[in-house]
Amino acid sequence: MGHTRRYLFFLLSMAFFAAAGFKTSEAQVSFGLFSSDTLELNFVGIEELDFGPRISGEGTVSINLQEEEGLVVPLEIVGVAYLDVTVTFPPTIELVQQDTDNPDVMTLNVRMAYSNRGIEGEDFARSAAVEVPAGMGSGTFQIQRRPGGPPGPPPTPPHAGYTPPTGTAYIYIYGDLEVGQVSAGTYRGDIDINVQYF
Repeated sequence: MGHTRRYLFFLLSMAFFAAAGFKTSEAQVSFGLFSSDTLELNFVGIEELDFGPRISGEGTVSINLQEEEGLVVPLEIVGVAYLDVTVTFPPTIELVQQDTDNPDVMTLNVRMAYSNRGIEGEDFARSAAVEVPAGMGSGTFQIQRRPGGPPGPPPTPPHAGYTPPTGTAYIYIYGDLEVGQVSAGTYRGDIDINVQYF
């Protein structure tokens, strides 16, 4: 019921803004995924960060980690369970107005969180996610977090015929969009996500 009410309020608000002569813009971010060695990096849900229709001069518009499903972009990392990985991403990008010779820009402060507790399914894993501090462009963590207590025995060294155990960690991309006095139109930007063993 609450979701229907919010949606109805959104539609009424957009109708009001259109009637009042306010021009809206669409703000969308695409991703480039890069991984090294035997790591896999894959989408497990939506593949674009979409801020939807925005109004010039609106100020900061945020997509937070705990937003409803379909706003935060989830990705999975699959690799050797006991190894650490470093995820790098641009802490700030510009969304550039399309199809114009003199484009306006919006700034997006990119945020990331990770979950490496061995919880199956990204929607459950998100509730245990750790946020990387704002302004940082990287995070380093073990693919599958070590359990509490003293360290276990060292891992089996790589050798012929041995396949090390794999694990899955999840990362979540979201952020804060700064909507200044910009012209109406479509604004697009790209975030490159790089994952490698640390």
